[in-house]
Amino acid sequence: MIPSRWLKFIRTHGFVLFPRFNKHSPQTLTTAPHSKMTAAWPWLPTELVERIVGDIWDSSLSTVDRDKLSSTLPLVNSTWLDAFIRISSQNVHISSSAQAQQFLRSLREEFVAIPRAIKNSPDSLCHSITFRIESGVGEHPVPQIFLYSLHNPMGDTLTSLLYNVDSLDYLPNLRRISIEYVDWGYDDLFDHHRLAVFPDQVEELDISWTFNGQACNSPHKMFKGRYLRHSCGHMSLPGVKKLRLHGASAQTVKDLVSICPNLKEVETDLAVGLEIRSSLPATVDTLWFRILPGVIISARQFDEL
Repeated sequence: MIPSRWLKFIRTHGFVLFPRFNKHSPQTLTTAPHSKMTAAWPWLPTELVERIVGDIWDSSLSTVDRDKLSSTLPLVNSTWLDAFIRISSQNVHISSSAQAQQFLRSLREEFVAIPRAIKNSPDSLCHSITFRIESGVGEHPVPQIFLYSLHNPMGDTLTSLLYNVDSLDYLPNLRRISIEYVDWGYDDLFDHHRLAVFPDQVEELDISWTFNGQACNSPHKMFKGRYLRHSCGHMSLPGVKKLRLHGASAQTVKDLVSICPNLKEVETDLAVGLEIRSSLPATVDTLWFRILPGVIISARQFDEL
């Protein structure tokens, strides 16, 4: 959802941000019987616009909300359009096969839709990609938890896009991959070898699992108990230095740590972190605990509490 501080800001200053949509605000000032002067609206500084767009774009949004955001923010004015294109090109979010195909077309420069103010191409701008894999979209609109899917469009999109980026040497500045599973079990990554082909330039891997309350009363407890260790022989991520895993079981964390031979930092939920702490490889020099959303401390800080 959109950060609350920006919702409050937009409600308070909406007439400044979107004057054309404010029916109570005059669009012109009359200075003479037959002459009119356009009102000078106090537009926001470019830096503030970029901060607003960046915070909203990087917040956790459903597929529907992000699609709505993508179709409305660029319509405010050219400043908002430039900010949106720059930020959405730096931090790419993909939640459908169609979005992935459009992104690949932009990398192949099959169409040009970049304002002159943005001098870099999408290929050089992209720093991170976030994949959102939901069970309650497409053929299954009713919330349910998937344990296994033979041909899931977004799962296959994840595998295919990583393959294209790696094999065609796209995105030289890509440093972070994030995967958001919604109402999925922990097995998909291993059952389908989603990370078998992985770009060498990526140094940070974030994976989260969240569950809809309507789908299951206590999904974390149920799935953590059912997860079994997988063979990870087909996957190795030597470039990954930082691994962030939230909503995972301890065994899932151990499996993913095992395929990152040069790992330096691990961030995970507090209970899981305490369980895996003693089994981390010698390469890991920093362990971070996530106590609450937005509250993260190191294992050393935790010991000092």
